[in-house]
Amino acid sequence: MSSYKKEIESLAKEQEWNHLYDFNGIETRGVIDSPGFNTRKWKRLKKVFQKVDLNGKNVIDIGCSDGYFSVKMAENGANVIGIDPDKKRIKKANFAKNFFNLNDLEFSSTNLYDLNPSTKYDMSVALGLIHRIPDIYMALEKLCSISGSVLLEYKALKEKRPICLWGGGQIKLNKLNQLYFIPTNSFIEGIMSDFGFKLIYSDLDRKSKLKYRRDIQLFQR
Repeated sequence: MSSYKKEIESLAKEQEWNHLYDFNGIETRGVIDSPGFNTRKWKRLKKVFQKVDLNGKNVIDIGCSDGYFSVKMAENGANVIGIDPDKKRIKKANFAKNFFNLNDLEFSSTNLYDLNPSTKYDMSVALGLIHRIPDIYMALEKLCSISGSVLLEYKALKEKRPICLWGGGQIKLNKLNQLYFIPTNSFIEGIMSDFGFKLIYSDLDRKSKLKYRRDIQLFQR
């Protein structure tokens, strides 16, 4: 057994992999038929990055989990910092960084609210995050304060009114993956407008039959 296969399995014993990676034929988990699954989500995100050139851009990936999207953005030329408060997720992300030999990529076990407000980025990215935090307004305010564009992907209500409903508080893997509030697109757009950001691209989940859509929105100042 190769040394990296042993490490992949050891990391899985600490905490199961959230993202599906293919490390030279070794897959970290099985596929889930969901638009929120990382490989399916990336296919949609690539359309965003056809409109926004990542090459040379400074990007921060908030709630990066196992780092899959940070890796992909770095492979497309961005200078990426991925943060997540879950240290076990960051260990997996750093394994992926080293495996793919990505120098313009850094991971840190950091909370969004602990970021230095004087450090600015071209883009802040929050994928699968907004519905898992209890303070959407504060989180969006922080994202807008540190970057000129904000890319969001989140569970959204199938409703036109600008509302946000309690999601039930269910815990997925641990307390860092708790479902708090489910907003509508117009609710998010209203908050972003308050901070001087306008919607420039959206990819709304119209195909899946999930209770909540998985919508993608890109905002710029």
